[in-house]
Amino acid sequence: MSASRGDVMQVIETVLSNLSVFKEGYAIYGSHAANLYRETERAGTSFDIALALGSAKRSRKECEAILKELGYTIEHEWLDGLHSAVGKTVGIVIGKHEHSEQYPTIHFYLPSLPWVSKGVRRGQLLECDVFGSTYPAIPVEDLVIAKIHSISGRVSGVENRLEQEVDDLVSIFKSETPIEIPYVLGEINMLDLKVHSSLSGHVPPELEKYLNS
Repeated sequence: MSASRGDVMQVIETVLSNLSVFKEGYAIYGSHAANLYRETERAGTSFDIALALGSAKRSRKECEAILKELGYTIEHEWLDGLHSAVGKTVGIVIGKHEHSEQYPTIHFYLPSLPWVSKGVRRGQLLECDVFGSTYPAIPVEDLVIAKIHSISGRVSGVENRLEQEVDDLVSIFKSETPIEIPYVLGEINMLDLKVHSSLSGHVPPELEKYLNS
């Protein structure tokens, strides 16, 4: 049995209600944000939020508490190569319900990912509609950086999302959404990123030199 709109709405509205106490500490990510900028909208299979409550530790603690309250089990994806002495550096907290056919998967993106804090801060002036209410959303430039970072292999588990990440970028670049390219270039250089070779011919000319060979 597939998820009903009512089930999905209830879960997402509960998550957003819990986040409302963290003023300016979160922004919508994932398909809801991507559809603000894509040439054509796409359906989402999860609900994604960038959460920046100061430290990654606090952000992880708060989002895991929300997921546990909802009866979700918790999994993690980590930043490849950034393993601490006590374990792996978690970049994404994933919530899954035992009745996954009825309840959406929820992803929280933490400040350990280099685009999260800045994207959340810059996103407070934007609005994204979720079931009739508006919330802050990741700006297009930070969304582009997030996806370039993701498919650069810096995050575990990305192989499962590679096709979708590339499709989002292609659709965004094909749209008429204005993008502040100098900002994107600055972040690419600062984070020492490369643009995935599958995007050849789809990125703005200024990004061509950053393609993987």
